[in-house]
Amino acid sequence: MKRISLLPMVVALAVVLSGCASHPEVYSAEASGDGQTLYIEVGACNGDHTANVAQSDEEVVVSITDHRRRNPLAGGDDCNDVYGPIKLGRPLGDRQLIDGFHDAVIPV
Repeated sequence: MKRISLLPMVVALAVVLSGCASHPEVYSAEASGDGQTLYIEVGACNGDHTANVAQSDEEVVVSITDHRRRNPLAGGDDCNDVYGPIKLGRPLGDRQLIDGFHDAVIPV
């Protein structure tokens, strides 16, 4: 019976995943006094973040991406970053703020 080594496949997968962006969890947000600027607390330390924002009359969906090259076998981040400012087209008001990648309401 021919024996197949998994080591080359595991190494190849680690190399591929290390170049992938991640989507850190969003823990909370703070809005400016006029409600048109947000600062988002994300579960990533010293990240290279970008945000995609989609707005409707009922909600604002914020999707944060961390573009750092990471080793997927290493431990997680042990601190949080604050990303912002995120400018809204109109005040947040009573609209819900949603983490787009984790489909969760973000406390403001």
